[in-house]
Amino acid sequence: TTRRDFIRNALAGAAVLAATRETALAQLAPTRITVYKTPTCGCCKLWVDHVVKFDFAPVVHDLDDLADIDMHAVQQGDGLSVGRLAALSEARARNVLRRQLERAGISPSERALREAWRQLCQARADAGVDVAFGAWRLRRHRGVVHLLSPERADAVAAVTAGTHPDLAAWRGESHLDLGALGVLRFHSAAGQGVRLIAGATHVRLRQGGERLCPAPGRPRRSLKSLLREAGVPPWLRPRLPLLYVQGTLAWAAGLGADARWLAGADEPGWVISWVRPS
Repeated sequence: TTRRDFIRNALAGAAVLAATRETALAQLAPTRITVYKTPTCGCCKLWVDHVVKFDFAPVVHDLDDLADIDMHAVQQGDGLSVGRLAALSEARARNVLRRQLERAGISPSERALREAWRQLCQARADAGVDVAFGAWRLRRHRGVVHLLSPERADAVAAVTAGTHPDLAAWRGESHLDLGALGVLRFHSAAGQGVRLIAGATHVRLRQGGERLCPAPGRPRRSLKSLLREAGVPPWLRPRLPLLYVQGTLAWAAGLGADARWLAGADEPGWVISWVRPS
């Protein structure tokens, strides 16, 4: 062979040896595995330490961190989107529900979480889903899962039980604290909002049979029908503040003003907002 052939063969042999060395090193490299664990579980930590000794390279993720990421992705208002929750794998969806309940001080069993996931994500769209975890409840309404606090319901019951229909009087202040029922805020605006009379405006809750005119030129309709069409969850409807002026319904939280009480172009008006209790 010529000197050129010798060099060519030597270089080819070196390339084969290099490739063989890389393959051998790759075979000796630890196998990467992904591990999801609860942050406080000592058994999980021991297991991770154990597999490292057998040439595994675990990439560890805390379940709480994963749940927080997923929860942010499925959040819708103050609840969780059923559609986005169902798009996750069952394990990750149950992990989100676990995280939400644990934030409320509830430690659900895996069996309870599995049943909650089944009802919330697999029941037909028009089903009224209500899953109890002790005194707390997960309820589904119009594609959103809500976690309902027992303390809030008890506080509302305590406020309304055996009381006079007028819960509070408005005397012109910028906000009215209703305790367990939230806060009403009033912003004066000429030609906008509702005509109110300080001292003759009172806050009430629903008693049944209320009617409201939603727009000029339209007939009065039952509050029950209007709230249902507006998508207000059933458990919120009994605690919505209503404003009565001289004994007549003028404004309802979640709906707005009765058309008969809208401020005219040259009249003083009040733009009202309801801050729901946290």
